[in-house]
Order: sequence, then structure tokens, then C-alpha cells
Amino acid sequence: MQIVRHLRVAGPSMRYQLEQATGVKHALMVQSLSKLEATGVVAVNLPPEERSTRALTYSLNQIRADYLLELIIKYVRARG
Repeated sequence: MQIVRHLRVAGPSMRYQLEQATGVKHALMVQSLSKLEATGVVAVNLPPEERSTRALTYSLNQIRADYLLELIIKYVRARG
């Protein structure tokens, strides 16, 4: 959630900027960004085949993030 919040407020950011802003450790940041990208919440500026030595910029897919947030809210309300 910290990553999503940062991208929503600050806009596109590089991984080191996300780590500094959120305090999330490197290994967890890499894992989290991978999962967020897989779910479509985060977009990356380069396709996978071009990423080996280049700095990546991550941005929030606002529509997808809002959709998943709505699903979470519905789930929580149904459980309460």
C-alpha cells in the first residue's frame, strides 16, 4: 500500500526513490513491484527484454488500482 500511495501522490518513480520514500527494504521492494506489475497495478517504462541494465521507472495504473481497491472494500464489507 505504501508503494501505491507514493506513486499516486508523487507520480512515476524509480525503485531507489520508492525505497527511500517508503522505507521498504530492497528485496521486499523488488518482490512487491513484481507482484504489482503482474496484477496490472504498476506499469514499467520498459518491456522485460530491455530491462537488464537500464533503470526502470514505475508508474501507477490508476484505473486498475481503483478497481482492485473497490474489490477489497466490497470483500471487507461482506465479511463484516
